[in-house]
Amino acid sequence: MQKIRKRSMTNGEEIMETDEFLTFSDRVAEYVMANTRQVFVAVGIVIVAIAIGAGVYYWNEGQKNKSAYLLFQASRYMQAAEAQPDPAKAETDLASARTVYENIVKDYGSSAEALSAHYQLGNIEALKGKWDEALKHYEAATAKGGDALVVQAARQKVAYAKWAKGDKEGALKDFDQLMGAGNAPKDLLHLEKGKLLEELGKKEDAVTEYDAIIGDFKQSPFIGEATRRFVALGGEMPKPEAALPTPAAPAAGEAETKPAETPAKK
Repeated sequence: MQKIRKRSMTNGEEIMETDEFLTFSDRVAEYVMANTRQVFVAVGIVIVAIAIGAGVYYWNEGQKNKSAYLLFQASRYMQAAEAQPDPAKAETDLASARTVYENIVKDYGSSAEALSAHYQLGNIEALKGKWDEALKHYEAATAKGGDALVVQAARQKVAYAKWAKGDKEGALKDFDQLMGAGNAPKDLLHLEKGKLLEELGKKEDAVTEYDAIIGDFKQSPFIGEATRRFVALGGEMPKPEAALPTPAAPAAGEAETKPAETPAKK
């Protein structure tokens, strides 16, 4: 005979059911009835955790929107400074841009906008000839790595800043590393390496760099300068191939002379 067990409900009513018919959902319901307080506390904790997670997400999105707006605002100041013919007013616009960029770095240092802010702060310092400060900002823009355009541009500016500071070997090393980047402007890098090698007295190496532009980047906007420097350093331009003479057309009324046919051997 099957064993029958009694289960008392909260209203004192008794339900008779077999163990075999006690489904999983019944067991869950039974547990909830017996542990109502613990279950509701656990559910409350989950709801609070979800709410916190959602709050963090929307806070981050809000911060991102704020930093993006500030970056846009700073870029407007930069554009105004570049277009301003009055040096005093241009300086005022640059100072305003600097303030906004510095606020982005201070308040949103882990954002993508902070990388752009560092890059532009480096440009502002470079305009003033403060290459030590410019280099710090360019290096900060490359600190996280990656292939973002601003990071690639900052890496190139690191090389320029070192060059301006007199660290020509360091700049040459940076240009060599940039050559390995997939989206690097290789024709420009060849040109800059050539100029740098000239300053280092390595003229044969410079000729090799200019020759690379002439041979591999025929549509480059830098090919003219590369060619002039190549020739000035003694490089020899390849001579154009002589054109084959065009056979003269037969005069009017003259039959075209055909070569005699060789008789077939019998």
